[in-house]
Amino acid sequence: MGAGLGAGARLRATRTTPGASMNAWLWSAAALAAGLLVYLVAALLRPEDFS
Repeated sequence: MGAGLGAGARLRATRTTPGASMNAWLWSAAALAAGLLVYLVAALLRPEDFS
């Protein structure tokens, strides 16, 4: 095995500030989830528009 790998291997802490944890991937995932929620609610309220 390579050096630093195995059962005792540890991950380094990231150098981010406490408020900077919402990066672009999380924002885009949140926007996608919100859009999907709006779509599903609209499909439940008016199913004839989505058939």
